[in-house]
Amino acid sequence: MNTRFLRLGSRCLMVLTGIATSDVILAQQIEENGLDEITVTAPRLVMKQVIGRTSTGSKVELITLQRRVSYADLDLALHANVAQLETRVNDIAKEACDDLAKMYPLSDPKTPDCVRAAVAGAKAQLDAAVTAAGKHE
Repeated sequence: MNTRFLRLGSRCLMVLTGIATSDVILAQQIEENGLDEITVTAPRLVMKQVIGRTSTGSKVELITLQRRVSYADLDLALHANVAQLETRVNDIAKEACDDLAKMYPLSDPKTPDCVRAAVAGAKAQLDAAVTAAGKHE
């Protein structure tokens, strides 16, 4: 395999690991502080030209867009309200990924992958909020 590809893959993995770790921290903050919102982070890989290199090549950067989803008006002890919150998270993830596609039209065009990653990243926060709501019944 190409060593440049391996280095790139490891950098992306480190960034994605950092995102996953930050989601765990946010979930703990939700449980501890009782915040009534979830942060949805939409990822997008963007190719940038590297200035000053003699050989051709591109630098890959991970650009993210964060949006907050409030659930202050929902009683998460009720299943219907949990489903409503899941819908809100999905909708805001789609909106954020669409915005990234508009901002970086020449980047990775996989919006469905972006939406799945954003929703998956918010899952720990959603689960923590539902668990916290169950404890307060």
